[in-house]
Amino acid sequence: MESHTFDRIVRNLRAEASRRHMLRGLLASTALTGGIAFGAQTAHAAPRRRQRPGGPANTLVAVCHITSRRPPRRLRIRKRALRAHLAHGDFRYVDCCVNDDCDIPECFTAQCVSGTCSQTQLPLGAPCSYGAGALGNCTADGQCLPTATGGG
Repeated sequence: MESHTFDRIVRNLRAEASRRHMLRGLLASTALTGGIAFGAQTAHAAPRRRQRPGGPANTLVAVCHITSRRPPRRLRIRKRALRAHLAHGDFRYVDCCVNDDCDIPECFTAQCVSGTCSQTQLPLGAPCSYGAGALGNCTADGQCLPTATGGG
């Protein structure tokens, strides 16, 4: 490299200049010294996307989708669409969307509340199905025992 070119580059680096001007000088010096060309250096570099905290925006999450014409149903949506779904009445799916999704043991009722099955114990003595069509009564600890029959 000729000395006057080097002096010009050093002068440009010393002077108060914009970032664009500094970058242009740096690229010019790289090209003049026979270094790796800028285009060749970045041709193989993959573009980086900025990740938001909490994971990628295209992660799928489950929601209970509410419509006026059908019962709620489970949908898998992209995480970035979750806020819009929650805003119009959908809720996060945990283990149910409707009451029928809940596994209900004898002597309990279950209801789907905001995506979770909420169970309530039936009162003592409430009738229950003991099995094989036999009737029973609920105990204080939520068990269904056969109805006592009077002997005699």
